[in-house]
Amino acid sequence: MLYLAGVILHACYGLFCLFMLTEATTRRDAPVVSKYIDFPSVRASLRDDAGGAFLINILTNLFSEQEIRASLSMPSSQLAQKSEISAFYAKVVDTWVTPDGLAKFSTRALAKQGPQGPSAGTVFIATLPNLSPVSLVEFRLNLEGTPAATFRLVEGRWKMVAVSAKALAKGM
Repeated sequence: MLYLAGVILHACYGLFCLFMLTEATTRRDAPVVSKYIDFPSVRASLRDDAGGAFLINILTNLFSEQEIRASLSMPSSQLAQKSEISAFYAKVVDTWVTPDGLAKFSTRALAKQGPQGPSAGTVFIATLPNLSPVSLVEFRLNLEGTPAATFRLVEGRWKMVAVSAKALAKGM
């Protein structure tokens, strides 16, 4: 009986952390969102060309090409070879998938879109049917049946540890 209560509390804690992440995201509160993201793991999951291209697509909706290149300390010359493009995408991910990058992104998104939008509760409730447990220490968020984000218990806190750019692009 005590074991069952522990499992239920453990699951509720995971849902609570997901709600806090959702609520902080809808408020564009980058410091709180940062508490629920394992940035090195998420960067590693996005470091392929699809992840970099997806991030560039989002950034270009908010920032000019000059602002993006300035943040990366890159010249404005064209990238010609595949290896240069891959290196560019990796640098985009390493620069922007950080607490500071998230803060810049959130500030610009809030200024551009305004504070209106769905409430955290609405977003959270809509998310629940798309969650699937993997183990006692891991669950996934699926978009259209494809795993989009993985959450894992890291050092006593549920954190996002992986993101699939292809699934997110398909779900948008």
